[in-house]
Parts: sequence; structure tokens; C-alpha cells
Amino acid sequence: MSIVIKATVTGIKQLRKQLNAADETTRGAISAAIYQKGFAIMADSTKEVPVDKGHLKGSAYVAPPKSTKDPVVEIGYGKKYGPYVHEVRGLTHHPVGKDHFLSDPLNRHKAGYTRWIQRKAKENLVRNISWSGVPRDLPTRPPRDESK
Repeated sequence: MSIVIKATVTGIKQLRKQLNAADETTRGAISAAIYQKGFAIMADSTKEVPVDKGHLKGSAYVAPPKSTKDPVVEIGYGKKYGPYVHEVRGLTHHPVGKDHFLSDPLNRHKAGYTRWIQRKAKENLVRNISWSGVPRDLPTRPPRDESK
């Protein structure tokens, strides 16, 4: 079971237009920036995820985009019980963390998302950071966890 969280981000059409008009080097820098943003969101999320023994927190992942033409990044947690923990308000029996530990950071990162991606892509171009630097053998998501 998983929860799909879709975020409406202003300026996404402009970003897609820039992506379509860009050369491969620029698309690589933009794709890398989107991947980097996924890690930034996940870094905030792992600070908020409930921790009892740490299994849910340890299953956090950021899957790289599959191509520079449509650079979609998937972030999430690989434990089957993750959606339940995410949605239950007031999990007071966990020593650390809170509910909505993924959607809350995602919503905070929506503000200024496209400006951040544009700025980061420009930095990536200057520093020669591209999508081509991401290993292709990374898993798109963790193996399905059948336990809890």
C-alpha cells in the first residue's frame, strides 16, 4: 500500500517549456536539480518521521529521474506500514516524530520550487553537474517490504 501525494506547483509549465527548449547539457543540469530537490525534501522529512526502532526512517528513498525529457523524481518510504503512520494524527507513542512527515515537508518546499530549480540548474551548469553523473543502476524504489 502506498500513498500518492501530488503537489501542484506554480511555474511548472514555465519550467517544462524551458526543459523542452533546452539542449541536452541544460536538460541534464535541470534533471540533476530536480533530483537534488528530492534529496532536500527527504532530508526535512527524515527529521519528522516517527522513530521507534528506526526501520521506517531507514527505508527512506529518493529515486532518480528516468530521463532528462521527463525528469520525475519519486520520494518515499519503503515500509508497508508507512502510509498508516503518515496519516494517523497524534502518534504520541513514538519517542520522536510526527504524522504527515512527508506531505508537510513537500508542502513547505512548494513555495519557490521553480525558482530554486532554475537557480540550482544554473549552478549545476557552472559546476558541470549533470544528470549523466547519476548512476543508472540505482533502484527506482526499494524492494517491496512485506513485513508490517
